[in-house]
Formats: sequence, structure tokens, C-alpha cells
Amino acid sequence: MPTPRPLDVLRREIDRVDEAVVALLNERARLVLEVGRRKAEDDTPVYAPHREQAVLAKVLALNQRPGSVLLPSTLEAVYRELMSGAIALERPLRIGYLGPPGSFSMEAAMRQFGQSVTYENLRSIDGVFEEVRP
Repeated sequence: MPTPRPLDVLRREIDRVDEAVVALLNERARLVLEVGRRKAEDDTPVYAPHREQAVLAKVLALNQRPGSVLLPSTLEAVYRELMSGAIALERPLRIGYLGPPGSFSMEAAMRQFGQSVTYENLRSIDGVFEEVRP
């Protein structure tokens, strides 16, 4: 059995990986900004649920490779937040929900759109119609 690596060595390895992860996340964010500019030029909607589903399916499939140890739910949560941040980078997005803060509808909205967008309690169904009126 190999000798276990000392804790300080493992922590330095984690620090090195974290540095690479942050660099890659920033590279991804720069690409997202470019996508946002293209969408603005083409008048394409910022939120593209079909694209989100395709990205999630792709990364979950990548996580099936030998040596993968992350739970699918963990990876999905990470990517949902990445996509929430991407939406916020492309164009600020305001999401309305019914019911008080902490309600099931707010929870469902946060599960779908993550923490990086702005949430607004529309208080009533009339508030919803006010928001979507042309």
C-alpha cells in the first residue's frame, strides 16, 4: 500500500487545482460575454432553456467517465449556478414569482434560474399580468 501523502501536500494540490478551475471559469465567462453580444446583435433571447438542458446533459455524460467521483446532483447544481451567472453576465434578468419570499414558487424559480438573477415577488396573479402586458 502506498504511503499516504501529507495533508499540507494535498492542500497545495487542491490550491493548484482551484487556481486552474478559476482560470477556466473566467475563460468560460469571457466566452459567455461574447455569446451575449452576439445574442444582442441578433435580438436572440438571453434565456435558452433548450441550451441549458443540452449543457447539463453533456456535463452529466462527461461525469460518467472512469475516475469521476462527483455526484450528478452536485455537478448539476454547480452548472445551474454557472448558467445563472452567465445569464446575469449576458443581460440582467428579473424573475417574478407568486407568494411570499420562501414560497414554493420562489424555490422553484431559484432552482431553475440560480442565485445570480434578480427575483421579484409579484404578490398576486394581477401582478403577473401587469408584468407581461405589452
